[in-house]
Amino acid sequence: MTRISHSAQNMPHVLRSTSMLDAVYRIEPLSRHSNLLKTIASWHWSEWGNADPDASLQNWVNGLRARSNPAGVPSTYVAVSEQDGSPIGSVCLVVEDMDTHPELSPWLANLFVAPSFRGLGIGTALTRHAMAKASETGVETLHLYTSTATSLYEGLGWRLLFREHREGEWSDVMAYTVRRPGGVVSGCGAQQTHAAAPSN
Repeated sequence: MTRISHSAQNMPHVLRSTSMLDAVYRIEPLSRHSNLLKTIASWHWSEWGNADPDASLQNWVNGLRARSNPAGVPSTYVAVSEQDGSPIGSVCLVVEDMDTHPELSPWLANLFVAPSFRGLGIGTALTRHAMAKASETGVETLHLYTSTATSLYEGLGWRLLFREHREGEWSDVMAYTVRRPGGVVSGCGAQQTHAAAPSN
């Protein structure tokens, strides 16, 4: 569930907010920040754990650890503040995200931005980063489902496949053509730095 090429992975992203003026953040593999794994899993558990009533926070920690390869699918990326090393957002690439559609794979999933940093473009930067990483892996089509952010993804070139009633609400299942047959990479938005202004 979800609520560029960065070949230069260490290029900072410029971030301006009411809480951190002129701070910067980096998007890096969670595997480089194992100390943040439980924090990220707690975010995901708080946001989506109600859809998994038989699981526990520890289950989600274990699941995230299994999706924390440094690259490829599955993998997890985290936006980390340069100021104090704290996490401010995350996104995953996973093999499967909808048990009703095992024929669709892989997926962009678990896009999350800490509440005090929303509206600053960090979710878009994380999405573009995951799209670029999928391209580097050779993925042709990436999928996601969302009940809240369809317009955001459409603005990034995703297309609606169908709607499905899931977990008590309607969700849009979307796809993005990452790599066309023949190896031609579609536009992934290859910017390496982002200026993020506060939302109005």
